Amino acid sequence: MSALFLSSLRFGLSLPGKLRVSYQSEQAVNDLRRDFAGRAQNFLELCDSEVFSRPAGVYAKLFNRAEVSRERLHSMVGRHGVEDALMELASKGVFLNIDEFKGRKPLVRSGLRMMMDASDLDRVNGPSIPFLSSGSSGKSLETPIDIPGLRLLASCIPAVLRFLESEHLPVVLYYPMPSGSGFMHLIAFSLIGKVPSAWFAQWMKSPWWRSASGMKLAALIKGCRFHGISLPTPRLADIKHPTAMAEWLIKHCPEGAVVPSFTGSAIHLVHAAKRAGIRLPPIVFLLGGEPITDRKRRTIEEEGHRVFPWYSSVETGRLAMGCLSPRRPDDMHLLEDRIACIVRPRTVDAGGEERPALLYTSLHPNSYKFLLNVETGDEAAIDTEPCGCPWEALGFRRRLFNVRSFEKLTLEGISIVADFLSEMVEEEIPSHCGGTPADYQFTEEEGPDGVTRLVLSAGPAVPLDSDRIKEIVQDLFDKKFQVAGAMVLHAASIIVRREVPTLTRSGKMLAVRSTMRGKSK
Repeated sequence: MSALFLSSLRFGLSLPGKLRVSYQSEQAVNDLRRDFAGRAQNFLELCDSEVFSRPAGVYAKLFNRAEVSRERLHSMVGRHGVEDALMELASKGVFLNIDEFKGRKPLVRSGLRMMMDASDLDRVNGPSIPFLSSGSSGKSLETPIDIPGLRLLASCIPAVLRFLESEHLPVVLYYPMPSGSGFMHLIAFSLIGKVPSAWFAQWMKSPWWRSASGMKLAALIKGCRFHGISLPTPRLADIKHPTAMAEWLIKHCPEGAVVPSFTGSAIHLVHAAKRAGIRLPPIVFLLGGEPITDRKRRTIEEEGHRVFPWYSSVETGRLAMGCLSPRRPDDMHLLEDRIACIVRPRTVDAGGEERPALLYTSLHPNSYKFLLNVETGDEAAIDTEPCGCPWEALGFRRRLFNVRSFEKLTLEGISIVADFLSEMVEEEIPSHCGGTPADYQFTEEEGPDGVTRLVLSAGPAVPLDSDRIKEIVQDLFDKKFQVAGAMVLHAASIIVRREVPTLTRSGKMLAVRSTMRGKSK
């Protein structure tokens, strides 16, 4: 047996005791309220253990350079609150941008230069299981998450189901296999006593149990079965033709279901059912992984389903939950019991464009990674206008909307780092298809059907036809990253368009651009 399988099996054997305890919505709401009230004290205690007790750590060095002592930090938080203290720290250089955090570039401040690794910020205790960040950048980050960390991820779900009046509905996962999202949500829902009834996969590597993620899942299932707990195994519901899932939902969930998935996958399911003349039961879609625009939300809701956006990443955990009285399609309340968020302007491309980068800070004692003013590559607008929904009643007044990434494009829930696409435009595609880098440009574009696609503009000087260019691009994707390439291209989400690449307003031509950044539709 492999070390990964044995490690996952140990985790699987340690988990069932936690699965036997149902986590009720009333307790979840009380815990959210309690942790929100103690957020400032929790933050200071985390800083005591993760900054001031670790003098060799990256944060301690940044604090020393900024001349912020433990006493000074306590005073800043006491006088101005957590967010204002974080803003002051950021102004003094206490932050990590996305490249520093992921170890792509050295951290450089006046008088300080060092390389760091995101694993330096891990804080797991006891059995854990590794999760990989999605997408392609040439390097995926592995983040171990322990059981307290997974329980923190799961802790807000009972409140979500209560607020949506969906506690009685079965849960049906719709995530690829292998997939960190599917694996994580399988555990999270099970931890609150809502073991998913089924797991359908838009794409599945066959046989699924031979991949690293598959070995983790097989070990978890074996460990749970040893204790009499049955977890579902993934079954295929092809993203092009997911009628198998539609038919299963009609048969097994006539009153409806809660379906966590990616936004694009939900749209494919709804379209496929409509084309096949299948009337789906009412579904509560819990959607993340890619932006929810007005068109996407409307496409799903017009068929009688509900859309609830939620926002997370492997490194941060759950960040925000959908507003129940939204003014915009992706209005989400920041989970201020466990995370603090500030905005710092960031130059994002060669054209000198600045975007409102989000910096996150961990607040909860069970956070499995300690972040302090860390960029994730995302941007958003923030407001605190009253909305009257249950999240506001808990004290969570800060809302994020127009959440987008400034460093990657996202299609079918798969994040594709812009640097990878730029490398393809600069080197790979011209060498295989002819022409020069100035003849190509990738664009993220939403179609009239609500599906987001990747458009490759190829200028008239390129000698090959569109079909051949697409074949070559597909082959390059498949070689670079298996799951993402399969998901994106299998869903026919890439279009080759014969046109001259678009210039920016300043006359620059970028290898990668987005028509969706900062827009709600």
